[in-house]
Amino acid sequence: MLSTSPNEDLVSIVETASNGNPFFAIESTRLLLNSHRIDLSGSVARLVDDAQLPHPETAIIHRFFEIGSTDTSVARVLSVFRRISLRLLPLIANLSNLSQNEVAASFDRLVIAQILIPLGKHEFQFAHSILRDALYDDIGPAEQRRFHRSIADLLMDDRRRGLVVDIAELATHMVESSDAGDDDCIQILAEAGHAAGNTAPLVAAQWFGQAASLVQEGTQQWAELLALQARWLFIASRPAESASIAMQALKVLEAGPSRSRTLADTVNCLYISGKLNSAISIIDEEEQSGREVSVSLLAQRSHFLTNTGRISESSFAHVPPGASIPISELSVVLSHDLLNSRLLVDHSVAEGHARSLQEIKNGANVRAKQAISGTLALAYNSLGDISASLAEIQEFEVLNENKHTLSIGCQIEVAKTSLLANTGKWDEAIALADDVLWYMDHYRTNISEGLIKAVIADLLLERGDIRQARELLSSVNPPIQTMQFVLANSFDKATIRSGNYKEARQSLEDRVTKSLQSGFGDSMIGALDLLVEVCLLDNDSSAAQKWAGEAEALARVSHSILRKIVALLCRAEAFESVDAALQAIEIGKRHGLMLYLGRAHLIAGRFSDEPQVHLHAAFQIFEQLQAVPFKQKTAQHMRSRGITAPRKHIDSDSGLTESETSIAGLVAQGFSNKEIANALHYSIKTVEVYLTRIYQKTNCRSRLDLARAISNGEVKIDV
Repeated sequence: MLSTSPNEDLVSIVETASNGNPFFAIESTRLLLNSHRIDLSGSVARLVDDAQLPHPETAIIHRFFEIGSTDTSVARVLSVFRRISLRLLPLIANLSNLSQNEVAASFDRLVIAQILIPLGKHEFQFAHSILRDALYDDIGPAEQRRFHRSIADLLMDDRRRGLVVDIAELATHMVESSDAGDDDCIQILAEAGHAAGNTAPLVAAQWFGQAASLVQEGTQQWAELLALQARWLFIASRPAESASIAMQALKVLEAGPSRSRTLADTVNCLYISGKLNSAISIIDEEEQSGREVSVSLLAQRSHFLTNTGRISESSFAHVPPGASIPISELSVVLSHDLLNSRLLVDHSVAEGHARSLQEIKNGANVRAKQAISGTLALAYNSLGDISASLAEIQEFEVLNENKHTLSIGCQIEVAKTSLLANTGKWDEAIALADDVLWYMDHYRTNISEGLIKAVIADLLLERGDIRQARELLSSVNPPIQTMQFVLANSFDKATIRSGNYKEARQSLEDRVTKSLQSGFGDSMIGALDLLVEVCLLDNDSSAAQKWAGEAEALARVSHSILRKIVALLCRAEAFESVDAALQAIEIGKRHGLMLYLGRAHLIAGRFSDEPQVHLHAAFQIFEQLQAVPFKQKTAQHMRSRGITAPRKHIDSDSGLTESETSIAGLVAQGFSNKEIANALHYSIKTVEVYLTRIYQKTNCRSRLDLARAISNGEVKIDV
């Protein structure tokens, strides 16, 4: 743009004027050039001494308009409108101090230049919001208020005459030109909030919040408006913000429907945010104050008590026999009793609640249907009913109009991530978790964070990435027992994969024994699965058989497919039972449980008289999943049975085989030979042999040399 290089002062001034925005920088420079405020006569371009900094908005306006022109004056007034109706041209003429003919001519020029674009036959808007914002910001605050008040008065007159007025347009002008205590403005803002709720809950929350800001703090009207703001924030998946505002409202709200609804929303938001003890306290305080506490709140409190380790205080039977309560409340009672019974491994009760929820779902509204589908998807996943869980996920997705809104408590997202992981779609599960975890972190939806991270950590462990799995697990501060149990299982799996068998075994035995005594059994089948594995690695087959028996007992008290296949795998491993492995293969095939299917084939191949078919099937499954440690283990068993194991070369400059690439990657992560051997199911001697080959192929002389070469990109592998 400049014929000579700018000096440092000019660069600094343009950077300051543009706030570092490239578009603003170009337009600021163009404005300075066109107004002859840059001296190009010397060897470098410099700002003339009396030049003043251009404002970024001025630079943008200059790009489209001649400063001071009629079109600029008209455009400045138009920028105050969200939507510009042709019937408002007389008002625009009055506000811009121009004749109606001048305004009409300018308006047409703006349309021809495509600065304004049509919204139907008689309404228009700015084509570029950045230009509209620049024009609006260029108006002084007093002038802005005058414009907004004139427009608001005209629209209010239209309403009184029975004309249809865009309530959001009216609310925008009212709020920008009204003072605290303006009843008309408060009423309009509340009306705009109600109108926006079903399609734009965040916008609705903003309208109610602005209305509350105009009302005297501490009054019932103020509390009612805050309660509505909190309500729509809750619906928009902003639980932390909603709870904070709702608790302010609860300090003032009198007993009645509004207080009951706000209390329920607050408890839900605290639950979703992982603050179960706070949710319990609020219900307790309401009860102690002598106010009536709904059966749905009692059901929630029981669920929360179980999930915070206070099992003896938890209870069921919250709906009195013959009682008639609204579907919306009944769905909450059944949902939390279902989740509670799932935690306590009372699957007959859980299945009964699931059936009841299915029965009432058809009569529920859309929002209640979504909530019920979320609960059922998570419950069916836990109960091992894969097809039923998938059906609920799909129904939720059909009902969910806003694809960026998370389900309540992220139940759908947890169920879907787990379902993808169980059915072998690991990359899809990881991608979904990345998206969901961003939203959960951003909006502080913490109740399910650990559950999703545990699923992904398990996938990373099965792919041999112990270090990344540990980092992921360490990033969670689990607020509830469900999450604590799941995360503990994943930590113990990482400990086993690192070769610390005794440490992992002690942790697992302590946790399982405590759970068997207390009755809390969520995720216990996973712990028993790991116990069988670590006892066998610790050469204690009798203990492995004992824990396999516990797994079978746990599977018998439910219809869970997942519990059944894990129990069969535990029996197959501990008792070297080919029959149990074959049963597990049938279940794995029928339900697409790929990792379990691969494990079942591996066990069948190890102990059957016809190993080739099973070991090849296991190898192919583990290769598809990129489960490198299991694949290496399968290859070892193939060689021990005289079967040739496939060797896959990586297409890289280093020419390393897949096994060599895996070892090199672990070296780069700082793993010792012993840790590598444990992670990949090799002997330490085998690792040493592989390292010798790797050094020869990469021209590295040591582990440190290899790690540096990988870090610098001299040896290219996927770490």
